[in-house]
Amino acid sequence: MLLRTSRGLESTDLCRIACNLESSLTERPSQLIVRQHVDDPSLVFIECCRHEAVDKLLEGRLAAARFTEGPEPDQLVVLREGDVLELSLRGNVEVKTAEDQSSWSRRFVFNSNLSSLSTELNVREVNTFAQKALDSYHGYVRLRLVDRHYQPPPKLAAVVQQTVSNTKKSMAALGGKAVASAVDKNLVCEVLISLPKVRYIMTHSNH
Repeated sequence: MLLRTSRGLESTDLCRIACNLESSLTERPSQLIVRQHVDDPSLVFIECCRHEAVDKLLEGRLAAARFTEGPEPDQLVVLREGDVLELSLRGNVEVKTAEDQSSWSRRFVFNSNLSSLSTELNVREVNTFAQKALDSYHGYVRLRLVDRHYQPPPKLAAVVQQTVSNTKKSMAALGGKAVASAVDKNLVCEVLISLPKVRYIMTHSNH
């Protein structure tokens, strides 16, 4: 990378400029889309895509396939080209067809120009008697960062590390909740899945 700057610029400022420029070239605002089928909420569609492609996906392919239920995508995350990500479930939902439902996961490499992750799952509740205070079974689709290949040059890495250290100190001053969020640094986002209990009651009463 070649940068033209004024002669009086400090080396630390130059490193920060280079870091910001590098980020702008590789980082992509993205969203994890989780939609459920209008006729069967246990059928779940999941795709991780660029923010600007979300409306086209929701109003086109997913609307045509009747995947129109579930939470609206509202959490914007920043991913980098080539990020290795892992998709999994937590809470009171599991994949029906997985041999070991409790450990189901899927890894993929993020590419903003491709459908890096596009999958359909058939899910069910883990425990029918859990979450009694709720009118539906709740679980989450989790997206975690497994690996990020880019390694900054030593001088730039030192500046970045100092920035991270300062951020953690600031978060620690806010209390335990902020510190907990900083520790779980691999979690990118979570999206809620709800399975209505009424459907299961009606299904069981018909037998």
